[in-house]
Amino acid sequence: MFDLKLNTVKISRRTFLRAAGIASAAGLVTACAPPVPAPSSQTSSANEAKPTSAPAAATGNSKVTWFMNIDETRNNWAKNSIRPNFEKENANIKLELLTVPWEEHDKKLFALNAAGTPADVFAQWGQSGGGTYYHKGLLLEITEMANAANWDLTKVPEILQKAYSFEGKMFGVPMYSLGSFMYYNKKMFEDAGVPLPPTDWEDPNWTWDEMIVRAKKLTKNPDDPTKAQYGLQIALPDLYGGVPWLFGADPFDEAAYKAGRAESVKMNTPGMIEAVQARVDLIHKHKVSPSPVQNEAIASAGNVLATGKVAMVINGGWGIWDLAGLKDLQWGIASMPKAKTNTIPTFSDPWYIGKGTKVADAAFTLVRYLTTGAGQRSIALDLAAPPADQTLLKDWYAKFPTVSAKELEQCYTGAGKHWKETPASLIYGYIQVEDVYNQIMTAVLNNERPVADALGEIDQKANAELKKI
Repeated sequence: MFDLKLNTVKISRRTFLRAAGIASAAGLVTACAPPVPAPSSQTSSANEAKPTSAPAAATGNSKVTWFMNIDETRNNWAKNSIRPNFEKENANIKLELLTVPWEEHDKKLFALNAAGTPADVFAQWGQSGGGTYYHKGLLLEITEMANAANWDLTKVPEILQKAYSFEGKMFGVPMYSLGSFMYYNKKMFEDAGVPLPPTDWEDPNWTWDEMIVRAKKLTKNPDDPTKAQYGLQIALPDLYGGVPWLFGADPFDEAAYKAGRAESVKMNTPGMIEAVQARVDLIHKHKVSPSPVQNEAIASAGNVLATGKVAMVINGGWGIWDLAGLKDLQWGIASMPKAKTNTIPTFSDPWYIGKGTKVADAAFTLVRYLTTGAGQRSIALDLAAPPADQTLLKDWYAKFPTVSAKELEQCYTGAGKHWKETPASLIYGYIQVEDVYNQIMTAVLNNERPVADALGEIDQKANAELKKI
């Protein structure tokens, strides 16, 4: 166990995905790296925060390659907010932003490492996550650097401090933890006279069945794609820990989470069959959700809640970023409905240092800046993401004009009692499994194949792929 100042506070990524939810009408996104919309007018200046206390000294002049996927707002944040303020505070370090398309993120990251020119600092803003990066040897252990710098992480919950430690060694600390939520169009609820979903995660009346009842009242003309309005859309991928977790099912076993690597998966189980059938029933039995083709058509018109075609969307916490930039949309956020559980995935993205970097001290200085002090304030107010630094959450809660700070606080802190880190971040082999799953699942969601039959095929093919790695 690394000897950091640990806080006792408890708050309790990935193939190319077609944008089916409130993520982005531009098309394809990943859960841990969704496109970030333009921040609202309530942005911060990193100058407002107190300077980060001096980290382990980065001697001489250094250039740090900061690697991330192409995203206009996130890249502008890095260039215009973080870089000038960081370089002002650390005059001997220059930041060079290296960006690549999302679908090339991991390929380029692996290639740089193989060539002996690793990215100095990066997050998991591509298809993979920490489990994959660790087992492929991309990560520099930072335990000793953190101890030597007397890195004070007491404002970061202990569960986040340890989230990206493998075999007891520290490799990264999250900049935020996003959670997963129900988002909704307030006007559509008001027009239909339907009660708004609750922000209280312990509300015993907010169940999967009650969600369907309300979704039916919000659905119109489901059999006519040109006029259809749907009550609900599931945009959170199943294998992130989406609907299956609500039904108490998980194809990855506890050993995979502990090892950070999947040796096998179990798809064709009663729990997985029940969960996937529940998704299919939303489309074809209850007719409250759009089909995959209808999803794509709706997303092509813009944010699905803003189109007025969908009243509720289940998705990851990045949905808040997207909605924050829509000033004319009256939107809300709510807790997940309970099926057998209301366990949800969270997406806690850390900053990593590339193993083999030639500027380790300077890279650590940047990582520390981004996870404490001014960097965290900028993440909270400029990126509109819930910061890992718990003392800044109150500022983040007050940032969104259509959601009261009190409601958002209840919803976010309640989620923290029910979330677990997504297997997409933690498990090497996740991508191979999800590739197989997505290839076969479209036919299931189109009601063209029985659920158990498809899951049986996924079982066989996914396990065969895992054996190859």
